[in-house]
Amino acid sequence: MVTTWDTFDIGDSDVIMSVDTRVEVPSGDGFYGLVCREQSAKTQRMVLLVVSEDGYFNILKEEGEESLSLIDGWQYSEELAKSEPENIIAGCSGNRFWLGYDMNFLAQATDETENPFTSGNVGVVIGNYEGGSDFTVAFDSFKVYK
Repeated sequence: MVTTWDTFDIGDSDVIMSVDTRVEVPSGDGFYGLVCREQSAKTQRMVLLVVSEDGYFNILKEEGEESLSLIDGWQYSEELAKSEPENIIAGCSGNRFWLGYDMNFLAQATDETENPFTSGNVGVVIGNYEGGSDFTVAFDSFKVYK
């Protein structure tokens, strides 16, 4: 899995975020969404709240090369597969996270690991499962609510 992200330090860790999205160049194996709790770009410590091109979604805790799903793996949504999300929304509060799109709730999770991420930067993420094909998503109107 190959990911690229951009984050912002907003000085607060409990937030609700939203971003308008549009897939411009599909790849067939791409995912995109929001980032919270990003603690270090060098060590890749963050939580990803993402949807895929093919109707799946996940809440992932990334730490270095390790990726842990906080919702028992990639989950399929028939409604998500039928339409490309125009707005992704997510919340991060303490060790709790939730994900939705276009006013539809997808999942919530609690990080019950020994070392939960409870603070860090927020932003957007894009990635590919295989990492070999081009994939482009336009992000617009990124908003953070404290």
